[in-house]
Amino acid sequence: MPLRVLASFELAGRSEALRTEYRVKRLSAQQKRALIAGERSLESLLPRIEASEEE
Repeated sequence: MPLRVLASFELAGRSEALRTEYRVKRLSAQQKRALIAGERSLESLLPRIEASEEE
């Protein structure tokens, strides 16, 4: 259980949020710190999804 929320992101829906949570959990500690500090965007740390994959 986390002690406090360090970052929060608005996503399109539950499915996207669950996929993003899974990917963030797999980031290295250094990547997570950069995300929390605002040095990196969420999009820059996650794989790109092609338009054809979204449909």
